[in-house]
Amino acid sequence: MKKYIFRFCSFIIITILTLSLFSCGDSYRNDVKTETIATAIAEKLTLDDGYSVSDSDSFKYNFNEPSYVDDYTIMYAKSSTNVNRFGVFHVSDSKSVEAMQQIVEDYVQKYKDNFNYDYLPLENPKIENGKVIVYGNYVVFMFLNEADQSTADIEILNLLEK
Repeated sequence: MKKYIFRFCSFIIITILTLSLFSCGDSYRNDVKTETIATAIAEKLTLDDGYSVSDSDSFKYNFNEPSYVDDYTIMYAKSSTNVNRFGVFHVSDSKSVEAMQQIVEDYVQKYKDNFNYDYLPLENPKIENGKVIVYGNYVVFMFLNEADQSTADIEILNLLEK
């Protein structure tokens, strides 16, 4: 009998711990404009020529303009000798975050596959280290060096953590 009570109590404790982990999953704000996030990143990653904001055609062509993305900002280095590039997408429906993550991962892989690695060899690590990160309902891609990726990550966390 003690064995069954122990098992039952263990089951209850594990269930409570699991539920508490899932309740912590919503630790990011959902009300920050993507332009605010992207501008904060750009201000931390200063470039001589600065950054440009990509137009809506880029979103349509590269990301198929999914209806569940209600806000986005894509920025890239103005200089043709720097491949810094990042994008922030806000997904209105948390159930669609995985779908957007897949679209962005496909974009990053396609960019890596099609990049002319002979053009700017010193910029190659930025492309090779391109990554996608999800922060709650925000999906972010970055083509930056490792130090700049860390800086961008810190900046995003400062803006989005509750």
